Amino acid sequence: MARPDKKLPRRVAVIKELFVYPIKACAGISLETSPLGARGLESDRRYALMESVPDGEKGTIVTLRHQPRLVLVTPILRDGTFVS
Repeated sequence: MARPDKKLPRRVAVIKELFVYPIKACAGISLETSPLGARGLESDRRYALMESVPDGEKGTIVTLRHQPRLVLVTPILRDGTFVS
């Protein structure tokens, strides 16, 4: 443990690239900046794809383990909405 009378070297972090992954298992989106909230970067890991099931049944989240090609899907977020 450092002694209080000794100065510790100042450490500075530099972010070279910034990505968010709005949809679990899909490709990331490169950003220049992003607001930081209580849950992390805005729009990061907020959504997941669910399997299609009949009404009233509980579906499961689709992951890369089930569908590896999801990594090829790049979400496009425009004005808070995903577009194709």
